[in-house]
Amino acid sequence: MGEATGTGPGGGGSGGFGFGAGEPEELPQDTVTTITQSPAETRRERPLTVAGTVETVSGRPVSDIKVEIYVNETKEHGGTLIGTAVTLSGRWSAEVRIPRDMELGAYQLLARAVENDHFYESWSDPDITVYSGSGLELTGPTRVPVDDEAAFVGRLSDDSGQGLENREMVIAVDGTVTDSIITSPQGTFAFTLIFSEPGHHWVNVEVAEMDFILGNSARIGVEATLPTKINLEAPVSVETGEEFRVTGTLFGVRGEPLADRSVVVSIGESLKRHRFTDDDGAFEVQGSLGIPGVYSVRAEFERDDWVLASTATAGLVVRERALLTLDGPSTIELGSGGMFTGLLTTAAGVSIPQSA
Repeated sequence: MGEATGTGPGGGGSGGFGFGAGEPEELPQDTVTTITQSPAETRRERPLTVAGTVETVSGRPVSDIKVEIYVNETKEHGGTLIGTAVTLSGRWSAEVRIPRDMELGAYQLLARAVENDHFYESWSDPDITVYSGSGLELTGPTRVPVDDEAAFVGRLSDDSGQGLENREMVIAVDGTVTDSIITSPQGTFAFTLIFSEPGHHWVNVEVAEMDFILGNSARIGVEATLPTKINLEAPVSVETGEEFRVTGTLFGVRGEPLADRSVVVSIGESLKRHRFTDDDGAFEVQGSLGIPGVYSVRAEFERDDWVLASTATAGLVVRERALLTLDGPSTIELGSGGMFTGLLTTAAGVSIPQSA
């Protein structure tokens, strides 16, 4: 710790000041002020404890002397008073704070024992660095489709909330540096990213320590998703009991087929099949229906990790199969007539009324 001895007019301190009751000397005594506890660096507005001693040059403790604590560039140029203390049995201690508006940089922490009728002033002036932390805000989407542009914004500030301009912000995705940008006069920054691979990604922004301001970093987890689409093909109409096929293809938003994915195909309420897509993303279901009506054909792919769900529908009309029975003579003479009769029924033998 730095220390100094105060000297009175004409060299002072030659006679000393006795500590016995009723034994004062005519001249004040020289003192030695020493800071025994102080940080080498601190941040503005953070409490810090400064402690030390005030003694005579012979090492005897000095009580009831005021100690002023300053932060300054040099003791010759004054400084900013940040606290005071009074010695007790030669020891003093104070909790102080660096003012919010003090410039960052290298200073001296000055403890000055204030001269009184009995003692000369002295001081101790170790070095101290006033630095600032940095506040780093980063916002952006947490989910975005692949190949879509994702916008991120942020702000860099010091301990007082003041924006820090002209600072380089390094951008990394999944640990790989992709770009760097410079903060605006307000400390703000903005950038965009495009994710080409589905999955979970980390977007990290980092600023290095510079000019008495600590470095910092912030990150956001982003889920890059792959939208999907199903092409579905089904017959427009079939007869009851007729075998038919429903086919389809599952592919990503970029047109790539998605293999080995589970697709559920349902036809009305009566038919449901699970199928896995092949290497070409294709699937197929075969079936038949015995009840006439209008059916909805639906293919569904449920979300699988970062591959998003999709559905497709088509309409299917199932018509009753009709049977026509015709009776009549097997031979007819030339020029003669013949009577023929017929019956139109369903496959189950139910007559179909003649339409008007």
